[in-house]
Amino acid sequence: MRFNQSDIIEDILKHIRQCGGECCEWCVGTAKDAHGPFFLRPAAADFGAGLIYREGYTPYAAAEVVDRLQACGRFITS
Repeated sequence: MRFNQSDIIEDILKHIRQCGGECCEWCVGTAKDAHGPFFLRPAAADFGAGLIYREGYTPYAAAEVVDRLQACGRFITS
């Protein structure tokens, strides 16, 4: 399911509040294929509940989400 930028940002921030930690301990970035090898590899299990992803409507929307979250100056870029 694809989400608009505001919904994605709201979901990510809500997830961080639920899982704990500071925003500076989280990475934010984009991936071309959310169903690709990164999300299927066993190492992804190491993230446990900490991994969250949302599909944007377009690559530009995904980039805007990253830009807006980084504008807070609190996220690590992956």
